[in-house]
Amino acid sequence: MCGVIMLARNLQVFLSGAVVASTMAFKTTGETAIMTTTTEDDNTDDDMYFSISGLSSTSAASLNVSLPGVPEIFSWQSIDESETLNLTEHDGLVMSVFHEDTGEILLTRTFQTWSAYAHAQDLVWWLGRVQTGRLVVLMIKQGGTYGLEAAYPTLRKLGSLLVGHTPPRALWIWIFVNGGQTISETLHPVTLWWVKPPTRPPISLYTHGIYVKKVNEENTNPEDLRVVKNYFCEKHGAMGKICDISTTQVSPLHAVEKESEFGVVISAGGRVQYLANAIEHLLLCPELTINNIVVALSIDFKSGIPNPSAISLLKSYGIRYSIVNTPDIPSINHRLFQFYRGVWRVALATFPLSKYLVFLDEDVSVSKTWMYTLLHAAPTLDVDSSLWCISGTGAAHPDIFHDPKVLLRADKQAGWGFLVRADDVHMAVESWPDDSNVSVLYDTYLHFEVGQGRECIYPSMARARHYGVGINTIGYLHQRYFLDLPLYDGPPVQLTPINQLIKDSYEMRIDTRIKSATPITQDPCTKDFLQILFPGSSSQDYILYFILSSTKTVAWTMLAECLGAWPYNLDGHHNWMWELPQSWGGSLFLVGVPASPYSRYRPKGYTIWPPNNEDSFFDKQERFSQSLYPKPVVRTGDGIYSDLFKLNDKTVFNQTNNVNILQLQSQLDASFLV
Repeated sequence: MCGVIMLARNLQVFLSGAVVASTMAFKTTGETAIMTTTTEDDNTDDDMYFSISGLSSTSAASLNVSLPGVPEIFSWQSIDESETLNLTEHDGLVMSVFHEDTGEILLTRTFQTWSAYAHAQDLVWWLGRVQTGRLVVLMIKQGGTYGLEAAYPTLRKLGSLLVGHTPPRALWIWIFVNGGQTISETLHPVTLWWVKPPTRPPISLYTHGIYVKKVNEENTNPEDLRVVKNYFCEKHGAMGKICDISTTQVSPLHAVEKESEFGVVISAGGRVQYLANAIEHLLLCPELTINNIVVALSIDFKSGIPNPSAISLLKSYGIRYSIVNTPDIPSINHRLFQFYRGVWRVALATFPLSKYLVFLDEDVSVSKTWMYTLLHAAPTLDVDSSLWCISGTGAAHPDIFHDPKVLLRADKQAGWGFLVRADDVHMAVESWPDDSNVSVLYDTYLHFEVGQGRECIYPSMARARHYGVGINTIGYLHQRYFLDLPLYDGPPVQLTPINQLIKDSYEMRIDTRIKSATPITQDPCTKDFLQILFPGSSSQDYILYFILSSTKTVAWTMLAECLGAWPYNLDGHHNWMWELPQSWGGSLFLVGVPASPYSRYRPKGYTIWPPNNEDSFFDKQERFSQSLYPKPVVRTGDGIYSDLFKLNDKTVFNQTNNVNILQLQSQLDASFLV
């Protein structure tokens, strides 16, 4: 039998201020842990209480909320009868948000926190937008504590006492009032999780809590934010500042009669919380008015209609929207490709006189200077035919110095939150395949078919960040190359003058710097390579020449991983040269040989990196670059035997196969730290 920890604190009800004494009855039988809380209050006739029951297990999760006389307000369950060892998108941490007055479910979402990357950050984002006073239930289905480390500070701040003690595989249920108190928190370590049933019996954790509140007296104060709260906010969870009464309400955009030279199109679907976040950030851009914005809404594939909640949100702000009806295509990526074609058509129809069109996805955060940065560089598109876009997304190079004043140019994807000329939008729409059998990733299509070898201007420090987790999200890549990059959110700064970004001027400046750069002879895949280069206060540039041709690109992958640059394709080069700005004021230039015209500056006798093409060399470099990957910080098997889970005898034997747990502890540690 495993140790189980439960917490049921005396609950000070957040909304009414009533104090309800809680008593706890607990029993455990075999591998099933049960915890219940009951309440005692002398004023039950004036009170209203919700009964909340939760089940977390290695094969299922369920939640039930009820009222006296109303057996079931909400009931949810997810069951995997096979109880396989493989975790899927349906497993992880399940978050449910309830209305504190009615018990109505406002939000249910599953986070794949069994993965070490990105999903814990996604959980933090959603938790940060839950309105004060809401009832929240977090529970594990099958597995989801392994990758929860990044969310620990947020969860502790919200009031959890047990989350920091979760071993890599555990069952956990936490019921709490956001901004208030814990109702119930329970935790059960899962040992021998890699052993398939029936060798290992199913493990379950059950909890039952009571939430009591006073019946609110009628409030007639017209200045009370709870009285004037929008009906929309009463029906949705995790809406952030738009609905949180504890924060200053966001003012709507103003309207002007003058036609603007640019229009902004937001691509949106059913993720209304993402759309609300996008609107919040757009409201902070002084260059925008209500006339500049339109939202292109997709049709829900199952219901055949756009998300009614998204429409309600947009109407409350007076923001225009247009519905994009995509073909009935079963493949999600096929539908997305055709949806974006519709988005670009909406842009032309809504802003027929605009010179520039700006495209933003709903799951992208922008800074206050996002539009300022785009509009600063936009005139270069009018005079330089080698450019096609101004991107708000910075370079996907985690280890460069991100200077908010610097703008660069490169052959790269447009990224998220970008500006293009309306002429290019017309061309793209005319050539965009309308065959539902064509499946091309939207970003790839824009890069090659619209960009056609032209470059984009982008900031060294991003003004737009893609944070949303979608169908094409790969956790490690999303965290390493997007979530972890800084987003500049300070005041406007003096940016690179646009005359220095025009092709001839830019290349003259780069050519001069490359000719005077110091060639590197050290192996870039050695430890602390960049720190060894650091020349103090000098703004010295350095240059490294490496093998790159149409048939030889593996050297770039290895080199980029060693130096903290984007390694997964050749995105971000200028004439097959990558510039990596450094904190000392200079840059590290990486020049592909023979692909780049700058390779003509290679000194005689200089050995191109890598020094040979033997497979053993590349194996060595790959092992080194793998060692640079950020390792998830998780509690190992030792956590099972911490003070929280200490049993009378640590030498515990499984009743089914009589395996000594201590002998398997090293296996548990190793399996989670590979």
